[in-house]
Amino acid sequence: MTFNTKSANYINYLLIFILIMALLASGYLAKQRMSLEQANRHVEVSIESQEVERLARYSQYSERDVLRKFKQTGVSGILLKEQIISDLEPHKAWVLSGSQLLLDDSYRAELESNVYSIKPGYNYIITNDKKIHEQLKKNLSLKVFGVHVPETAGSIQFVGVPITRAELSTIGLGFDQSFMEMAVSEGYNLLVQIRNWPQSSPEAIRGVFESLVPFKENITAVLFNDFLIPGFPDYLHIINEGIESLDANFAFIETFIFNQQGARQVGLDEPTNVVRFHAIGLNEMVNMTPQRAVDRFTLSITDRNVRVLLARLIFPMDSSDWMETNVYYLGGGNGFLGLIPAIEREGFSIGKAQPFNMHVTSAEGGILLTFVSGLGVLAGGMLLLRKLDFLRLGYLLGGTGLIIWAGAFMIDPLLNMAIKAMALGSVVIFPSLALILVLNDKSSISPGKAIIKLIHASLISLMGALIMVGLFAHLNFMLKLDQFVGVKVAHLLPILILIFAFYFWRDRDRLPSRIKGLLDAVVTNRHLILIGLFLVAGLIYVTRTGNEAAVVSSLELKVRTFLDNLLIARPRTKEFLIGHPLMLLLFYLGYQHRYLPLLLLGAIGQISMVNTFAHIHTPLVVSMIRTLNGLWLGIVIGVMFILLWRLYKHLEGRLLNE
Repeated sequence: MTFNTKSANYINYLLIFILIMALLASGYLAKQRMSLEQANRHVEVSIESQEVERLARYSQYSERDVLRKFKQTGVSGILLKEQIISDLEPHKAWVLSGSQLLLDDSYRAELESNVYSIKPGYNYIITNDKKIHEQLKKNLSLKVFGVHVPETAGSIQFVGVPITRAELSTIGLGFDQSFMEMAVSEGYNLLVQIRNWPQSSPEAIRGVFESLVPFKENITAVLFNDFLIPGFPDYLHIINEGIESLDANFAFIETFIFNQQGARQVGLDEPTNVVRFHAIGLNEMVNMTPQRAVDRFTLSITDRNVRVLLARLIFPMDSSDWMETNVYYLGGGNGFLGLIPAIEREGFSIGKAQPFNMHVTSAEGGILLTFVSGLGVLAGGMLLLRKLDFLRLGYLLGGTGLIIWAGAFMIDPLLNMAIKAMALGSVVIFPSLALILVLNDKSSISPGKAIIKLIHASLISLMGALIMVGLFAHLNFMLKLDQFVGVKVAHLLPILILIFAFYFWRDRDRLPSRIKGLLDAVVTNRHLILIGLFLVAGLIYVTRTGNEAAVVSSLELKVRTFLDNLLIARPRTKEFLIGHPLMLLLFYLGYQHRYLPLLLLGAIGQISMVNTFAHIHTPLVVSMIRTLNGLWLGIVIGVMFILLWRLYKHLEGRLLNE
């Protein structure tokens, strides 16, 4: 028995018309997004000031010489962290308690009559550099209550604070002005990384940014150092005011590296000032080779719209020349491409990162396009329910969905939730609809027809991907300030729909007897083993999906890198190696209930293919190439599966006839 199609044709025509309109609207939005991505080709490659200082300490070069060397490789930016006391000790400043200070005659002489104002319970930072003293006094006065600055007669200056040495060690003391001036004179852009501090107030936040105004023309990006952004949660708007006062970008650190509380809110408030930032962790750099670092950085640029890189330097203990090692790493040589040339080979230029312009959905017309895109999900859902003969349920859910969808555009806080719900619906509905529509043969067909059916099903599934791209046509999703939710649901729910549709509902006249047969069946050890294998496979399937990456073996990383280099964009393993080949084999064999496991494994390819486009921060062209690579490779492997099946049946026939 086939699925019932006795509903009125004109309803189907209306739903198909709505679906076509939704695809056209989504296609226009997708084209706008591609234009934005292709126009943004500047990448800021920065190194860290503290590592420049370290390299200078361990070499014959001065800090300025090191900067000049790296400038010649093409490095464009210097990242400066806000200094802490350990950065200044012991040469530029040092710390003594008030009691220790009073025991030292030389310090007492410097203070003269002011010696009696020294507070024994305070800790005092001591320096003979006037610029550093002013830096300390200003920053500590902003961040610590009760700062004491006694007057002195000599060159030594004191700044006292009523906090412990451990507490003082985490307080940001401002930026190294001398190093900033030197870096600017050598042609570098500045990226500043601000530390958090307890009880950050609006006045203190403004004060930190005001101290950076003299370098306004040279600061290209602002980022933050700690898990909490200063002012979180009440004063994040002051942070945005400060970034705007510098005419700088907000460098949004990729969340799988460092998930900062408050960073998303800062970015969502001003998405047109946001650039995505990537760095390799210090713990990873210990065993990082130049080639692995280059591969990782280029992948972040081409696959995740990253536009600011922090290239931490490499300090291998088996190297006799750290400078040569890092010039080689950044600029290449002796057959090795190097980070800067590798980025340029991908079609990018090195320099100040440019944020993406606001997407078309910021315009009034974009609201209508988004609304029409969402109607496509409702139409697809109704077509799916009609194909299963749930006509009344389709009318009920479709009408309710339309009311909620339209109402969400009138209640702004609900719109974001409604868009995400519609996107989830699109990636669940269309792969399910594709296989229910196309997998209608119960007997074997030719391999050529099977390939056509796989392509047909894939095109229907990709309608859901296109509609989702239209729904997420906003910078918030492109920058991953906001993201698709329900990834695991999107992978599991179509499987459940297909089990219901093919195994239970397709032959529903015999449903009671089949359920009774299942309940009465004798469970053998073979069945238990098969169930166990399916549970393990299901667990792997679920754990390997989601927004956070699963642990990947070194062998798999090598295979991924090989495929990326060979095919521009690596196809998903579960598409080209599992899903598409098995679905092609099933189309060739024709559906029968004993092939249900084959259907479920084959459906993974359709589901994964659509969910590829849920990674909105991945350039659309990359997702398209990845999908096409997965499909043609899957067809090639699927044809091999068909040939192996034919060989197996041939050998089986010969053995039975003998």
